[in-house]
Amino acid sequence: MSSEALGRVSVLVTAVGAPGAAGIISALRRNGERETSVFGVDMNSQASGKALVDGFSKVPKGNDPGFIDDIIDASHEFDVGVILPLSTEELLAFASAKDRIRESTGAVTVVSAKDAIAASNEKGKLFTRLASAGVPVPEHSVVRSPAQLRRACAELGHPGLPVCMKPSFAHGGRGFRVIEDSAPTDDTLLRRKPESASISLVEAERLLAGLESPPEMLVMEFLPGREYSVDLLCSKGEMLVAIPRSRDEIRSGISFRGTVVDRDDAVDVCRRVCDTMEFDGPIGVQFREDRDGALKVLEINPRLHGSVALSVAAGVNVPYLAVKGALNEPFDIPPIRYGTTMTRYWGATFHDKDGLPHTL
Repeated sequence: MSSEALGRVSVLVTAVGAPGAAGIISALRRNGERETSVFGVDMNSQASGKALVDGFSKVPKGNDPGFIDDIIDASHEFDVGVILPLSTEELLAFASAKDRIRESTGAVTVVSAKDAIAASNEKGKLFTRLASAGVPVPEHSVVRSPAQLRRACAELGHPGLPVCMKPSFAHGGRGFRVIEDSAPTDDTLLRRKPESASISLVEAERLLAGLESPPEMLVMEFLPGREYSVDLLCSKGEMLVAIPRSRDEIRSGISFRGTVVDRDDAVDVCRRVCDTMEFDGPIGVQFREDRDGALKVLEINPRLHGSVALSVAAGVNVPYLAVKGALNEPFDIPPIRYGTTMTRYWGATFHDKDGLPHTL
């Protein structure tokens, strides 16, 4: 089909200040099929992606009561046909309001159903749901008190084995800690970076006891093997494609080096995940190998992963295919170029004294 037959499409991308937004914006434009205009919104008026889009509007946080109203205003202003959310905090609002947005603006929002998003966001219930469907997940417990934390750690083999802890509702590594025996002083001071996630059980208990309203904490087995992310594209619960990639170097939770790999076991698990959760659109699944090398699901993000640019470089333009799916346009899945690698580097956008964005 020619680009003239398809016609121009305008896409509104949210959270354009996110680390992966630049790659996603580029992928939408460089689709090789049609001219695409990309507009952006973010809660930060100097978001890095502001200099990369064709038009920009500031919006509040995704859980703000006025968020959807501002999205509708931006959709009218830029005359967009598709909305592509990038932030987890916005997904429930979009899932609840996608019909309202379409009726008001004509724009289609690329988002899964509210139930699937809510289930993904609450990790304790997510693990229970996945395990019941035969999806491999880490051994785990949900705790709220220091006493429950100590008991759960003992059941998972601590102090002989390290144990992980994170808030059940957290995402992107927020609140993640590895509970292990206290390291020697010289190792702690001289070799570990300040952002090290390691913590002693005593310190973890102290922190939990100091919270006025402790949240549900997920305590789970430590998985020492290699970590993987899989970029999925789903349609009404059916998995259309899965691109596994190893996370070869991770800094502050972000992939800086990675490789697209052929892992049939990861693809098979992702198919079961889609069957169980009935996702729609782009999804990110994170795995890690246990002590025996078996993959277990760590997290599911019902949106584009920030490092999806690696899958795009490997031949599958997941962001653009998600737009085509939203428009009910047919498409074929191109072959995956396994072995494609990524090395990230620091870049920047700039704003002059009047707030006007630009790049070098």
